[in-house]
Amino acid sequence: MAEDEEYFEDAELDFDELEGDDFGLGDQGGWADDDPESITLEYDDGTSEKCDVLGIFPYDGREYIALAPEGNQESLYLYGYVEHDDGTNDIVPIDDDTEFDAVAAEYQELME
Repeated sequence: MAEDEEYFEDAELDFDELEGDDFGLGDQGGWADDDPESITLEYDDGTSEKCDVLGIFPYDGREYIALAPEGNQESLYLYGYVEHDDGTNDIVPIDDDTEFDAVAAEYQELME
C-alpha cells in the first residue's frame, strides 16, 4: 500500500482547471491540500458538471481517475485516464461492466 500512496504523491495532471503539484491523497480520499482540484465534464446533451478530482490510480496496467460531483461526496465517478506524450490528458468511459467492477473494488481497497 505504501507504494500506491507514493504513486499518488508523484502524480501530476495537466487539466486547465488544475493548479499546483501536490496531488497526494489525504485522509478523506481527496487531495492532500484542503481545496480539492476540479474539472468540468461536458456531456453529449450539452450539459456540464463540475467534479472534484479525488485521485488517479493504476490498475491492471492502466490508469483511472476518480471524480465526485462538486458538493456531493456521496457519488463517485470512475473513468479511464490517458496521459498523452504531448502533455494533454483524456478521461474515457469504462464501458465494460466487469472492468468497472474491478476498478471500483481497487479504488475502494486503496481508500481503506
